[in-house]
Parts: sequence; structure tokens; C-alpha cells
Amino acid sequence: MLKTNKVFIVALFLSIVLNIILIVYDVRLDDDAYYVLLRNRFTGLGLGIELCNQKTTPQKQCMNDHKNSFEIWHFAHTVHGGVAGNRFYPSLEQKNNQIVTPSFTFNKLQYNPTSDPQTLSLSDSLVVVGFQARTADSVSVPTSFIALGKKNGEKFKYLQYLSGNDYYSKLELHDLASDGISEIFFWSTGGAHHQDLDVYKIHNKKLEKIFTAGSACGLDELKDGRGRLSAIKIYFGKLDVPGWSYADCPSDRYTVWKWEKDKFIFDKKQSSVNEQSTVE
Repeated sequence: MLKTNKVFIVALFLSIVLNIILIVYDVRLDDDAYYVLLRNRFTGLGLGIELCNQKTTPQKQCMNDHKNSFEIWHFAHTVHGGVAGNRFYPSLEQKNNQIVTPSFTFNKLQYNPTSDPQTLSLSDSLVVVGFQARTADSVSVPTSFIALGKKNGEKFKYLQYLSGNDYYSKLELHDLASDGISEIFFWSTGGAHHQDLDVYKIHNKKLEKIFTAGSACGLDELKDGRGRLSAIKIYFGKLDVPGWSYADCPSDRYTVWKWEKDKFIFDKKQSSVNEQSTVE
């Protein structure tokens, strides 16, 4: 009888502990890869555990890749692109009022962000985000991205991703049309020094490209008398000169594209060369 009571008390105690854990912690499991995540429902923090699946991974590789077959990391880190955060909470994209960027698929390739995103508000509900990412494969190709997102209270949803050149530089907002709706300037670079600019407007809650420019000799923003952006200057090299290199980019070879009504147009008067391509 005494033994039965002890068993009952132990079972009751374990049941109470388990119920407390389930009340306090949100538990996520992935049997195929042996991922386990415990997240405190009140603080948002927790632990993730990744166990090696020896059915799909050789034991020796398991030991090398997973350090004694498991890894533990803090959930606060996984929000910013860690395995557990992406696997279990792909929609958890805002924490402490900061937009975060989980892993995502673009043109059938999986990307992992590698920098903190730059977030700019377009309206009460729309934000635009710029960030650096790399393909999640052995090649690990760098690509810069711009994304449009929608906020609804504390929730956040990505609506659209678009890529730039290799490396992310910055985002800028300029109300070129003076209509209260900002155009979005997405700057990126490629290779050693190729500078690129893509200008977008928002149309039907989508990013629509209205201008693109690129040059290894650089781009400049021109301002009017009120300090407002009015034109883009594109510098050109001397590719037709034997032995010329981009280390000697001239400052006197450029075209100017000015904003007029709702688009950039070639300004022949301000340009020093009659080159109507916007990409050198």
C-alpha cells in the first residue's frame, strides 16, 4: 500500500511538472532531423537542441558536424537566422520592435541573411527592408536584397523580395514627385567597385522598378537649390583607350538623368557625353 502511494505521488508530481512546462513553454519538435525547441511563452526566450540523425548522416560526420551529436543555442540568437528559429518560427519576424529577416527562397535558391536589416517606414502599414544575404549552399554566393513588408500591430509579413548586386549598401527614400509617396533608392555594389542603383515606387502594394543605373566609375546624386534630389549623374570610363583601367576613372565623362514628372530622363545639356545607356 505504501509503495502504491509513493508511485502515485511521484506520478502526480511528474504530471504537475509536465503541465507547468507545457503551460510556460511552447514546445516544437521535428522528428526527421531531431530538432527540439523550448520557448518561454512569456519571455520569448528558450533553448534549442539539434540532435544528429544517424539514419541520414554517417556517424563520423555526425560527430564532426554536431560536436558530440548535439548543439544548444539561445533562442534570442535563432530569431536572427539560426536553424531552430527558421525551422519552427518562420513567421516570427519582429522582436523588440525590430524587423528581422528569416531565411527565405528567391528564384528557387535558399538564402540566409548575413547582416542586420535596414528598415524604413513607407506608411503606417508598409515598410521596406534592405539587407545582405548569401545562398545557403556550399558555394555561398553573396546577394543584396530589398524586401517590402506589411505591419499589422505587432505582426509582420513579407510581401515581396527583389535582389540587387553582390553587396548591400543602403536604402534611401526620396519624394521625387512631391506627392507624399516616397520613391525607394536601393544602392548596392558588385565585384571590386561597381556601383549600382535601382529606384522603385510602390504600386498596388508591390515594388515596381522605374530606373536603374550602374557604373564601375561611380554614381552621384545631384540636388536642387532646396536640397532635394533632382538628378543622377553616371560616370563613364574610357573603354576605347588601350591600356586604360578603372583605377583612372575620369571625372569629366558623365551623363545626367533628371527627374521629370514621374520618371528619370536623359539631360543632354548637363551631360558631357551623349551616352544614353544608364549602365556602363
